[in-house]
Amino acid sequence: MVKAAQGLQFLVLDELHTYRGRQGADVAMLVRRVREACRAAQTLQCIGTSATRSTAGTVAEQQRDVAAVASRIFGADVLPEHVITETLVRATTQRSPSVAALAEAVRVRGHAEAVDPTLTAGYDVLRGDPLASWVEDTFGLAEEQESGRLVRRQPTTVDAAAAQLAADTGEPATSCAIAIRATLLAGSRARQEGTGRGLAEPVDATLPARSLRTCRGGSGGHASFRRSPHAPPARLSSRRSMPCRSTQPRPTGFGSVTWS
Repeated sequence: MVKAAQGLQFLVLDELHTYRGRQGADVAMLVRRVREACRAAQTLQCIGTSATRSTAGTVAEQQRDVAAVASRIFGADVLPEHVITETLVRATTQRSPSVAALAEAVRVRGHAEAVDPTLTAGYDVLRGDPLASWVEDTFGLAEEQESGRLVRRQPTTVDAAAAQLAADTGEPATSCAIAIRATLLAGSRARQEGTGRGLAEPVDATLPARSLRTCRGGSGGHASFRRSPHAPPARLSSRRSMPCRSTQPRPTGFGSVTWS
């Protein structure tokens, strides 16, 4: 097996965040032994994946944390800019909806017997709804001040959001809570025609996995998502063809932190 793996090109470690303490040290040493045994110092590209995000504050700080851990495990420099993070895009289209529009939405759908045609009119109509946009910004997304990029907002509750909406609109908090829940439920049911994509589905932008964080470290001090100049061309093939998923960013779920 070692003979067949001479010049090994790729080594992938999933759940990179689990390699800590004694287990992390064991895996780090194993990576180095594999590189040496396969004589892959100039060819091996180490890849780590994890859906568990760093607890650091900004995206840049998270990338630095992940890069530092990956560098220790792989025994090669992994630069922060070579850590792939998720790319969030908005599902809704109304930015900064007016107080009057929000208040009207609460009045229409803010009681138990309410029947608002907007909530059952489909994906395209709902994504243009003022309250749906407010819900996305309140529960799902925030703009990072340092970079201007969209990040996941810190979790909140329906009651806290309802209190905020009541303060903004002057409508009763109980009505606001009912309207928010109705909008969340509608978002979970809405489906885009042609793709079947839900309005409240999690982001799937850079890679086909949820909140996937990938870092790649090359051997010999090289760490990049671009190929090492020493590495031979990759030739990947399969006998079975699989449907190709879109590489376009998918909208993040606006409904609740429970969507992600």
